[in-house]
Amino acid sequence: LITDRAFAYQATTECIVFIDGEFWGIYQMMEKIDKDYLSSHYGVKKSDVAMIKNGELDEGTEQDLSDWNELCKGVAGGSISYDEFCNKDDLQGFMDYFAAQIYWANADWPQRNYTAWRSDTIDESNPYSDGKWRMILFDTESGQGLYGSNDKSFSADCYRRISSTNSDIGKMFTTLMNNEKFRLEFSRTMMDLA
Repeated sequence: LITDRAFAYQATTECIVFIDGEFWGIYQMMEKIDKDYLSSHYGVKKSDVAMIKNGELDEGTEQDLSDWNELCKGVAGGSISYDEFCNKDDLQGFMDYFAAQIYWANADWPQRNYTAWRSDTIDESNPYSDGKWRMILFDTESGQGLYGSNDKSFSADCYRRISSTNSDIGKMFTTLMNNEKFRLEFSRTMMDLA
Protein backbone atom coordinates (compact mmCIF):
# COMPACT_ATOMS: atom_id res chain seq x y z
CA LEU A 1 0.00 0.00 0.00
CA ILE A 2 2.92 2.38 0.57
CA THR A 3 5.57 1.34 -1.93
CA ASP A 4 5.14 4.63 -3.80
CA ARG A 5 5.64 6.75 -0.66
CA ALA A 6 8.80 8.69 0.23
CA PHE A 7 9.95 6.68 3.25
CA ALA A 8 11.75 3.40 3.88
CA TYR A 9 9.81 0.24 4.64
CA GLN A 10 10.46 -3.48 4.99
CA ALA A 11 9.63 -5.74 2.08
CA THR A 12 7.85 -8.77 3.45
CA THR A 13 6.22 -11.97 2.31
CA GLU A 14 4.58 -14.96 3.94
CA CYS A 15 5.61 -18.54 3.38
CA ILE A 16 4.45 -21.94 4.51
CA VAL A 17 7.27 -23.88 6.14
CA PHE A 18 7.67 -27.64 6.04
CA ILE A 19 10.67 -29.35 7.62
CA ASP A 20 11.18 -32.97 6.61
CA GLY A 21 7.59 -32.99 5.37
CA GLU A 22 6.18 -31.74 8.69
CA PHE A 23 4.14 -28.51 8.67
CA TRP A 24 5.79 -25.90 10.92
CA GLY A 25 3.39 -23.04 10.21
CA ILE A 26 3.13 -19.82 8.31
CA TYR A 27 6.21 -17.66 8.64
CA GLN A 28 6.71 -14.05 7.71
CA MET A 29 10.02 -13.17 6.05
CA MET A 30 11.02 -9.51 6.01
CA GLU A 31 13.97 -7.29 5.40
CA LYS A 32 16.04 -6.27 8.38
CA ILE A 33 16.25 -2.51 8.85
CA ASP A 34 19.88 -1.61 9.49
CA LYS A 35 22.78 0.21 7.84
CA ASP A 36 23.13 -2.59 5.25
CA TYR A 37 19.50 -2.06 4.23
CA LEU A 38 19.97 1.71 3.89
CA SER A 39 23.20 1.26 1.95
CA SER A 40 21.67 -1.20 -0.52
CA HIS A 41 18.38 0.69 -0.98
CA TYR A 42 19.64 4.28 -0.96
CA GLY A 43 23.27 4.02 -2.02
CA VAL A 44 24.69 5.64 1.12
CA LYS A 45 27.88 4.42 2.73
CA LYS A 46 27.30 2.18 5.74
CA SER A 47 29.83 4.19 7.71
CA ASP A 48 27.78 7.37 7.09
CA VAL A 49 24.45 6.03 8.37
CA ALA A 50 22.88 7.51 11.49
CA MET A 51 19.74 5.86 12.88
CA ILE A 52 17.57 6.87 15.81
CA LYS A 53 15.14 4.20 16.99
CA ASN A 54 12.51 5.05 19.59
CA GLY A 55 14.49 8.11 20.61
CA GLU A 56 17.73 6.19 21.17
CA LEU A 57 20.89 5.95 19.09
CA ASP A 58 20.89 2.79 16.96
CA GLU A 59 23.68 3.71 14.50
CA GLY A 60 25.96 6.73 14.34
CA THR A 61 27.41 9.05 16.94
CA GLU A 62 26.22 10.89 20.02
CA GLN A 63 26.20 14.03 17.82
CA ASP A 64 23.59 12.38 15.59
CA LEU A 65 21.39 11.70 18.61
CA SER A 66 21.92 15.25 19.81
CA ASP A 67 20.99 16.64 16.36
CA TRP A 68 17.83 14.51 16.26
CA ASN A 69 16.78 15.57 19.76
CA GLU A 70 17.52 19.20 18.94
CA LEU A 71 15.33 18.97 15.83
CA CYS A 72 12.40 17.35 17.64
CA LYS A 73 12.53 19.59 20.69
CA GLY A 74 13.32 22.68 18.61
CA VAL A 75 10.31 22.25 16.34
CA ALA A 76 8.01 21.31 19.23
CA GLY A 77 9.28 24.24 21.32
CA GLY A 78 9.20 26.78 18.50
CA SER A 79 12.94 27.51 18.35
CA ILE A 80 13.26 25.79 14.94
CA SER A 81 11.14 27.33 12.20
CA TYR A 82 9.16 25.45 9.56
CA ASP A 83 11.74 26.41 6.91
CA GLU A 84 14.58 25.14 9.12
CA PHE A 85 12.66 21.90 9.64
CA CYS A 86 12.33 21.52 5.86
CA ASN A 87 16.11 21.96 5.52
CA LYS A 88 16.80 19.25 8.11
CA ASP A 89 14.08 16.71 7.32
CA ASP A 90 12.65 15.11 4.18
CA LEU A 91 9.29 16.90 4.34
CA GLN A 92 7.34 14.71 1.91
CA GLY A 93 8.63 11.53 3.51
CA PHE A 94 7.68 12.84 6.96
CA MET A 95 4.16 13.66 5.79
CA ASP A 96 3.77 10.33 3.95
CA TYR A 97 4.94 8.47 7.05
CA PHE A 98 2.51 10.23 9.40
CA ALA A 99 -0.35 9.90 6.91
CA ALA A 100 0.16 6.12 6.66
CA GLN A 101 0.37 5.66 10.44
CA ILE A 102 -2.73 7.79 10.99
CA TYR A 103 -4.69 6.10 8.21
CA TRP A 104 -4.00 2.69 9.75
CA ALA A 105 -4.74 3.98 13.26
CA ASN A 106 -1.54 2.41 14.53
CA ALA A 107 -2.08 2.65 18.30
CA ASP A 108 1.41 1.31 19.05
CA TRP A 109 2.91 4.51 17.67
CA PRO A 110 4.33 7.28 17.88
CA GLN A 111 5.30 6.57 21.50
CA ARG A 112 7.34 3.63 20.16
CA ASN A 113 8.10 1.82 16.91
CA TYR A 114 9.63 4.70 15.00
CA THR A 115 13.00 5.05 13.35
CA ALA A 116 14.62 8.01 11.61
CA TRP A 117 17.83 7.89 9.59
CA ARG A 118 20.17 10.15 7.68
CA SER A 119 23.50 10.12 5.90
CA ASP A 120 26.07 12.14 7.79
CA THR A 121 28.11 12.80 4.64
CA ILE A 122 26.82 15.11 1.93
CA ASP A 123 27.22 13.72 -1.58
CA GLU A 124 25.55 15.87 -4.24
CA SER A 125 25.46 12.91 -6.65
CA ASN A 126 23.13 11.02 -4.28
CA PRO A 127 19.80 12.65 -3.31
CA TYR A 128 19.72 10.55 -0.12
CA SER A 129 23.13 11.78 1.03
CA ASP A 130 21.88 15.27 1.81
CA GLY A 131 22.02 15.11 5.62
CA LYS A 132 18.22 15.19 5.97
CA TRP A 133 16.39 12.94 8.39
CA ARG A 134 14.05 10.36 6.86
CA MET A 135 11.52 8.03 8.45
CA ILE A 136 11.37 4.22 8.31
CA LEU A 137 8.01 2.48 8.59
CA PHE A 138 7.84 -0.80 10.51
CA ASP A 139 5.66 -2.70 13.00
CA THR A 140 2.23 -1.43 11.95
CA GLU A 141 0.05 -4.36 12.97
CA SER A 142 -1.38 -2.59 16.04
CA GLY A 143 -3.93 -0.83 13.89
CA GLN A 144 -6.59 -1.52 11.27
CA GLY A 145 -9.07 -2.75 13.87
CA LEU A 146 -6.76 -5.24 15.60
CA TYR A 147 -8.67 -7.14 18.30
CA GLY A 148 -11.75 -5.06 17.47
CA SER A 149 -10.59 -2.29 19.77
CA ASN A 150 -11.78 1.27 19.26
CA ASP A 151 -8.34 2.91 19.42
CA LYS A 152 -7.29 0.86 16.38
CA SER A 153 -10.40 1.29 14.24
CA PHE A 154 -11.32 3.60 11.37
CA SER A 155 -13.11 5.88 13.84
CA ALA A 156 -10.13 6.30 16.19
CA ASP A 157 -9.07 9.89 16.86
CA CYS A 158 -5.40 9.51 16.01
CA TYR A 159 -4.78 13.27 16.11
CA ARG A 160 -5.89 13.42 19.73
CA ARG A 161 -3.71 10.42 20.58
CA ILE A 162 -0.68 11.94 18.83
CA SER A 163 -1.18 15.32 20.50
CA SER A 164 -1.40 13.73 23.95
CA THR A 165 1.69 11.53 23.64
CA ASN A 166 5.07 12.24 25.21
CA SER A 167 6.76 11.16 21.98
CA ASP A 168 9.15 13.73 20.52
CA ILE A 169 8.02 13.02 16.96
CA GLY A 170 4.38 13.29 18.07
CA LYS A 171 5.05 16.68 19.63
CA MET A 172 6.93 17.76 16.52
CA PHE A 173 4.02 16.75 14.27
CA THR A 174 1.47 18.48 16.50
CA THR A 175 3.45 21.73 16.35
CA LEU A 176 3.90 21.45 12.58
CA MET A 177 0.11 21.08 12.22
CA ASN A 178 -0.15 24.65 13.56
CA ASN A 179 1.73 25.85 10.47
CA GLU A 180 -0.76 26.64 7.68
CA LYS A 181 1.60 25.60 4.87
CA PHE A 182 2.40 22.25 6.52
CA ARG A 183 -1.25 21.61 7.38
CA LEU A 184 -2.32 22.21 3.76
CA GLU A 185 0.43 19.98 2.34
CA PHE A 186 -0.26 17.30 4.92
CA SER A 187 -4.01 17.32 4.18
CA ARG A 188 -3.21 16.83 0.47
CA THR A 189 -0.85 13.99 1.33
CA MET A 190 -3.45 12.37 3.59
CA MET A 191 -6.18 12.62 0.94
CA ASP A 192 -3.84 11.25 -1.71
CA LEU A 193 -2.93 8.28 0.46
CA ALA A 194 -6.56 7.62 1.43
